[in-house]
Amino acid sequence: MATLQPLAEVFSALQEGSFLERLSDFSDDQIRPFLPSLFISTFISVDNLETCNELVLSRIVAFDDANRLQAIAAVPFHSFAQTLHASSLYNPMVNDQLFRVALEEDKVYQVAMRLIAPENEDDSNPEVLPFISEDLTDEAALIFSFVVQLCPSLCTARKLAFMAVAYNNAPMVIAKTIANNPELFYPVLHELCDAKLAKISEDSPRGRQRTYIFALLLSLCPGAGEYMISSLLETKSDAPLALKLAVEMLDDESLIALIPPEIINRSRPLAQLLHRSSARQRILSLYRRLAGMALAFLSDGTPIVDTESFIICLCTLYSSSSYKPSTEDAELLVSYLISSSTHFSHDCHLIVAVAIVMGIPTVNMSNAFTDRIVKWLASLRELCASGGNGRYTLSHTLLFICTCLTTKKTDQLVPFLANIIKMKVSVPPRQIAVLQSLIVEAGFTERELCVMCTRLPVTCSLSGDSADVSIPAYCVNELLQGNLFAKNGVEITSWMERQLSECSTPLHPLVPGLLDRLAIMSVADSVKTISTKFIEESFSGQLTGEDTFTRRIVCAFFLLSYRLHYDTATATDRVTQRVLLYPDSMYTSIPLRYLQGVVEHLDSSYSSIRGWLTRLAAELFPYMQPSTESVEIVRMSLRENEKKRIDEIELERQMQGANPLIAVRRLETAGLSEQFRLLHLVARCTLLSLEKGASRECVTVTTRLWMKMESVVPRSLIEITAREWLRAGGCREIVPVEKLYEMPPLLFRVHPKLFSSPPHLECFLRALSFFTQAGRTILGKELTACPERDDFNVKERDTISSTNDHSQSATIVHALVEIIDPKRFAEKEGSLCVVRLDELTRLACEEIHQMFIADRQLLKLVLWQMLPLHLLPSLVDSIPSLHIALELINEMLATPDLERRLFAVAVTAQISHKYRIIQSAKTMELVVDVLHTMIRHCPTHIHLSLMMRVVPWMEQTIEVFPQLAGDITHILMSASAIAKSRLALNPVVISTSTPMETKLIQSIDESITRAMKKVTV
Repeated sequence: MATLQPLAEVFSALQEGSFLERLSDFSDDQIRPFLPSLFISTFISVDNLETCNELVLSRIVAFDDANRLQAIAAVPFHSFAQTLHASSLYNPMVNDQLFRVALEEDKVYQVAMRLIAPENEDDSNPEVLPFISEDLTDEAALIFSFVVQLCPSLCTARKLAFMAVAYNNAPMVIAKTIANNPELFYPVLHELCDAKLAKISEDSPRGRQRTYIFALLLSLCPGAGEYMISSLLETKSDAPLALKLAVEMLDDESLIALIPPEIINRSRPLAQLLHRSSARQRILSLYRRLAGMALAFLSDGTPIVDTESFIICLCTLYSSSSYKPSTEDAELLVSYLISSSTHFSHDCHLIVAVAIVMGIPTVNMSNAFTDRIVKWLASLRELCASGGNGRYTLSHTLLFICTCLTTKKTDQLVPFLANIIKMKVSVPPRQIAVLQSLIVEAGFTERELCVMCTRLPVTCSLSGDSADVSIPAYCVNELLQGNLFAKNGVEITSWMERQLSECSTPLHPLVPGLLDRLAIMSVADSVKTISTKFIEESFSGQLTGEDTFTRRIVCAFFLLSYRLHYDTATATDRVTQRVLLYPDSMYTSIPLRYLQGVVEHLDSSYSSIRGWLTRLAAELFPYMQPSTESVEIVRMSLRENEKKRIDEIELERQMQGANPLIAVRRLETAGLSEQFRLLHLVARCTLLSLEKGASRECVTVTTRLWMKMESVVPRSLIEITAREWLRAGGCREIVPVEKLYEMPPLLFRVHPKLFSSPPHLECFLRALSFFTQAGRTILGKELTACPERDDFNVKERDTISSTNDHSQSATIVHALVEIIDPKRFAEKEGSLCVVRLDELTRLACEEIHQMFIADRQLLKLVLWQMLPLHLLPSLVDSIPSLHIALELINEMLATPDLERRLFAVAVTAQISHKYRIIQSAKTMELVVDVLHTMIRHCPTHIHLSLMMRVVPWMEQTIEVFPQLAGDITHILMSASAIAKSRLALNPVVISTSTPMETKLIQSIDESITRAMKKVTV
């Protein structure tokens, strides 16, 4: 196949504009093909010949063809163009015989006629049309060059491109014409790549013409090779042609720069050729070309640019279905990978080489290469160990691959290798065993992998935005899952602390699982995987510092996870003695509710840890769960501006002054961080507001501030407040706060004034509820973790726990009932005391109601212990859950205890008055039957004593259930008759000034009279 390579140097100079500077370097043979262009630019395009370059002029004149060029230039091209444009008849054929003997003017006319003749571009005929004899191509190219340059309106780049494809011997003519008109090179090339021409079959005559013109243009301008082949690669039908031209025409550097990316990208047309049997020879030619480059490198060290792309392309062809590699091919690939690693020692090349060795079964599963691969991997391991952070990328890759193989996580390894070598990778189970053997023999033992983890730098700003699964934290997580750090005695604490410090939002989903495995390791081996100092530093500083949220949340999660695993291990393993590495005091310093509020408010940033944290906190600290109020406080605190720091000494001085309200207001308007820092003063303010003379506003502000902080940091605030309250209670022995978790009722030893102020009582009830729930949780854990004995089984533990809980809860209920007893207050009705008592009753009864709802057995216990009869109306009125007592009346009436029977009657009457329902009526009927039975069978003095106290409740029952009026009246009249008989027969009773019988008779008569009037009405 003819080529225009000798013309390439001059053509390049014309394109670059350096022809005049290099004119002396070109020989006459090199310049001769470009005489038309030089002649026109020298003699025709310049008005004054005196301005012509003398050197160019002298070179042109020296040629024998100079006179002929002058004769051609003398043809009136302008008039020809006008005549042809005006003509309607065209003769598109060039007559060879006439062209050989015709005058210059006739030749120009024939060529011009050929150029202006219309073409049928939609013609599907694959055959080429006659154009000119091969021996006349140089003559035709000469005339074409003059016509195209002097009559540009006669032809277009599209016309030239179509002629080169459709006419015999036209490619050489058009190529030489383009050589004399460099500005037409890229336009014609673009038209040759047109979609219409791309449909022409490469094996057809026109297809061969098209391939020929591409080859000519590529030899004329090698620098346009990448542009030409890239354009051809855009269409699927031209991909084989592009591959052929690239292999045959491009140099090594251009070939590697152009072809590998096209093969690597599976969506590209060239990559799709790899699996076509029709393209097998083309793929083979490309592979042989690349293999030859690899052999040249191995033999004489010929350098290869972009070695990563070269290796990937070579491996892709090696593994493609269109090529069946031989043993020699595998030997060449392995030899190049290992040998090139010493020459190209940068990490990218080595990583690609490692991925190929691990991802291609015909390489790593061949026994012939095992020793060489093992030695090579061992050298890479030593290189990483001695290279420090300079070999971070290579160390990271080796660590991830070896970790996946050690833990058999091929679901992560396969996409990782495929992403590196840009080809499909599969790792069957048999291959895993082979690869594991390779890395172990190369020195990548479990201990070595753990040590490599600790040497790697941490991932900066580790967040969920990172889609890379091969980060060092993943390797650490997998090795922790296999307990390899503890097994091999490798310390991971310092690396883990650095990585946790680099965590950012949105939190990476790997972090919760990593921390959970760290906690398991700490429990199993009694080793602090995160130091106490690191945790304490995390929780130091301002409460609302947003830059500390992530670190505090991960530390809090770790502590919770550790404690849960510790409790579980202690409960299940009774033999092993375990040490609590992180004591309870550390958990006290965690603002858990606030951090949970942060997680709830910034749920998009902490979605990966939110579920984990909520579950752990709910299981360990159910009494510290966030509320709507706490989340709102978090939201507001994140919006508030940084406020001035408060001088604690000055604030204490103001609190002790004549107007403590100023200090309280100042504390309330401070930022949340300052309020957290001054929690002890917040607690002290609750006592100051109880002092005589404290204004109502002072009480309101103080309690509002206290409840706000209780929503944020309940444990810290309540413990501090409890100490202040108990110290002010005046007891001989101050109860330690730790004791309150065991016996919450001890909190009632606080200052009595707390029970006379509704706002303070609300604070007290929150603190009491906290200690109750916390104590119940702690007791449950202690009973679960205690050693098992024959006489102390699970059922007995549950019984003890339930008994303890019920006894303490009942004590709390009775204490709250005592608080709302009007007898406690010395003021008369109608004073401010009545208003406060109503509010106190509401708060206390709401708390009791919640306790009864939570535990129905508690209600039964309290009823059996009985409540003050004079408080029953207010209790039944304020505690809706007391209506359940109707179910217990039968048992209470069946007891021989007179007081309990009386209490049952009173409760039934009061509940019936409150709830006029069917169950109330049935229960009241039962009470009436019991009273009727007692008249007949009980001793007289017992019966009369009971009736003396029951009469008011019977009167009330007649009003509620008139249908029972007859039975109740009969009972009362019977009791009155017995009392009268007793008066008549017992002179001792008569001697008494006002005997019980007389009082009973009067009470019954008055009650019946009043009840009958109300019923009649």
